[in-house]
Amino acid sequence: MIAHHFPPDASAGSYRPLRFVRHLPDFGWQPTVIAENPHHYDIYDPGLLDQVPKSIEVVRVRNPDPWKAFQERRVSGFQQSIATKTPESALQVYAAQARPLRSLARKSVRRLESAPMISERVG
Repeated sequence: MIAHHFPPDASAGSYRPLRFVRHLPDFGWQPTVIAENPHHYDIYDPGLLDQVPKSIEVVRVRNPDPWKAFQERRVSGFQQSIATKTPESALQVYAAQARPLRSLARKSVRRLESAPMISERVG
C-alpha cells in the first residue's frame, strides 16, 4: 500500500490507510506500507503508531519534491525563531505574516500550486 499520509501523521489522510492495514490481515492480506518520511508533521500523534499492528512493515521513503522541501525548511525555521522569542515578540512575528504583500504572494503561490498543469495543447 502506498500512503502519502500515515501515522504518526495525524492529518485526516492518515486514518483510511491506518484502518486498512489494521483490518486487511483479517481477510488474509499482509500489507506492506510505503509512506513518506517527512521532516515536519502538521499534526503529530505518536500514539497512532500503537494502532499499527506489529506485523505490518512500514517502509519510509524520502520525498524528492523540491517545493515541499522548501516549505518544510520555511516552517522549521519559523518554528525555531518563534520558540526563542517572548510571547509579545512572537505575536509581532505572526502579525508580520498577515501583511498585504505577503498575503498576496502566499495566495498567488497557492493558486499556482492548484492550477492544472497543461503539458500539451490540442487544437
